[in-house]
Amino acid sequence: MRNPFNPTFGDVPQLFIDDGESEKLVELIQDSDFARSFFVTGVRGAGKTSFMSKVMKKFAEDKNCYAINLINKEDMVDTLCSKLANAVHRIHGAIDSVSAGVSVKTSLTEMSNEERLESLLKKVKKQGKYVVIAVDEVINTPTIRSFAQYFSLLKQQDYPIFVIMTGLPDLILNIQNDDKLTFLLRSEKIYLGELSSAQILEEYRRAFHGEMPVMSKMTQAVEGYSYAFQLLGYLLFERCQGQVPAIDDLNAVMDDFKNRLFENAYQKIFLGLSDMDCEFLLAMQKNAEFGEIVNQMQKSKVYVAQYRKRLIDRCLISPQIRGRLKFNLPFFDEYLETVQNPDSIFYLGI
Repeated sequence: MRNPFNPTFGDVPQLFIDDGESEKLVELIQDSDFARSFFVTGVRGAGKTSFMSKVMKKFAEDKNCYAINLINKEDMVDTLCSKLANAVHRIHGAIDSVSAGVSVKTSLTEMSNEERLESLLKKVKKQGKYVVIAVDEVINTPTIRSFAQYFSLLKQQDYPIFVIMTGLPDLILNIQNDDKLTFLLRSEKIYLGELSSAQILEEYRRAFHGEMPVMSKMTQAVEGYSYAFQLLGYLLFERCQGQVPAIDDLNAVMDDFKNRLFENAYQKIFLGLSDMDCEFLLAMQKNAEFGEIVNQMQKSKVYVAQYRKRLIDRCLISPQIRGRLKFNLPFFDEYLETVQNPDSIFYLGI
């Protein structure tokens, strides 16, 4: 029996929960009268790439849409020109351009990227179609800055072009002062946060036909984290091979579940943080009350508060009542214990 869960990063699993956000984005773009850009963000493992892949698949099925996937590399704009030209069936011939009202033939290879894009988008607009560009894992590079300038130019000229990008919340936090990347700040943000517990429970029940106590414990264990939802489902399905899981089956896969969470997601998340971010999390692991975290870090309240905000913006923690904080990721407090334990494979010498 085929396993319906897929914990591989980037793939679109058979069981994919997005609360209808992918359909909303597709409809929003299809109904839009002006160019727009969207930034899909969330913690590592939140399902950003899977979300965008699902969206782009829908656009690829729309005969009025030219759906183009790009990779963030040096020839990104050249690739866009080539893919778009190929999509409108003009890469092997000459293109029509209009200069002073006179139609002339110009080879694509003799034009600048700016001219090529404008000529192609004129054709797209005349056809009554539109272009959707997807860029996965955007980071602050010269290539992205150049692409941003091209998009801004095309947007100003009212061409039917849309851009969907994915990236970690850190990107937004790190580009505040980059005047060439303001298009990212102005892009409409789609935050992929916790999945609905009710939907997770329903998907687990559909996949396993299990008893409510087992399915509820599974739902509680993943705490709305998309990667954890796929990973736990995958491991339990592999163990049971079509049989209805019992609580002993779930308990049997929990150690493997945690180790894979720690290795495939949390270690990369933690190592990507600043020293002070890490110090805050380690202090919070010992006491979730903000005042106590301030005392433990031995810094001013204002100083510590900025790291509290940074970690909230990174979707790693959330504020609770009476100044308390909670980790957003399942078993993250246990992971923090392992990085401080010399006997653990995740020990970081902290």
